Amino acid sequence: MRLADLDGLRVRSIDGKRLGTVREIHVLDGEVVALGCGPRGWIERLTSKGEPGRIPWRAVRRIGRETLVVDLSG
Repeated sequence: MRLADLDGLRVRSIDGKRLGTVREIHVLDGEVVALGCGPRGWIERLTSKGEPGRIPWRAVRRIGRETLVVDLSG
């Protein structure tokens, strides 16, 4: 998998809540440490109640073709 494959993936919590899409990939010393996540399109950005978030890489549980599943409980 390449870093470019992560860009634009839909992000969902482990319980199915939509969190947005991957917008940024934070890398330190050649290792992914976090993902920046936010609303997908400009209309969603205007109407979204949530702020874009930073998701630690250790919270990622599953990476699919279109969706990335994260566990933010701990």
